[in-house]
Amino acid sequence: MCDVNYASKTLQKQEIDFEEATEVLKHVREKLNYIRNSYEQIKLETEELARKWDIETNFQSKKQPVKKRHFDELASNHRFQNREQLFKMNVFYFVLEKISVLIEQRFSGMQTVKNLFCFLEPKNIINLPDTDMLGMCENVSKIYSKVIFPLFSNQFMQAVSLLKTDLTSKMSIKQFSDLLLTKYSCLESEFLEIYTVLMLFFTLPVTVASIERSFSKLKIIKDYKRNFIGQSRLKKLAILAIEHKEAAQMDFKK
Repeated sequence: MCDVNYASKTLQKQEIDFEEATEVLKHVREKLNYIRNSYEQIKLETEELARKWDIETNFQSKKQPVKKRHFDELASNHRFQNREQLFKMNVFYFVLEKISVLIEQRFSGMQTVKNLFCFLEPKNIINLPDTDMLGMCENVSKIYSKVIFPLFSNQFMQAVSLLKTDLTSKMSIKQFSDLLLTKYSCLESEFLEIYTVLMLFFTLPVTVASIERSFSKLKIIKDYKRNFIGQSRLKKLAILAIEHKEAAQMDFKK
């Protein structure tokens, strides 16, 4: 499950964007499907490891009581022939299915947002017709009409026509935005709507992990120090913990 742990750590990064997060989750789902179809291989590796640690590798057998069944009875209470089959169905497959479903449910909105901004991906800029690109730009303008004006569609197509020769299908949205900022230093004034869309895409939170981590740290401080220092000092410590980046740059001698 190293890949799953890597995904968990990656999704907690503050600088992660939707493009990277979607690719990470896609890799996790592929890994879970691979594990699901590799029961025998995993069993052999586990048995080898268990033998090194002198752990019993055989499933304990237990006599199953015989229950009379009618010919039209459904097999809802099917009894497995051996303990390994029981483990395989009720533990191995069940846990993997549960993980897959929970990942799908929790991050279902992520794919929706990525699809909404997919016109920013260089591979789509290269391959999609201009009519499709215009339709996607207009759709974003309608959804975020309070911050993005209809002028965005024309601005984006102008920028694409200038940069299309410099793009490759393997570039990321981050690299695409860096190219815009590097090649056109006046992007914010000349292509204000494009700048707004890029800022919107890169600042949309992928998860609330960083927020949860901040509040968790605040709770630790409160629980540990509540009985030893005054409330006013506790509040000041909490502010220092939240604004730790600014606090690290302060010159306490002054």
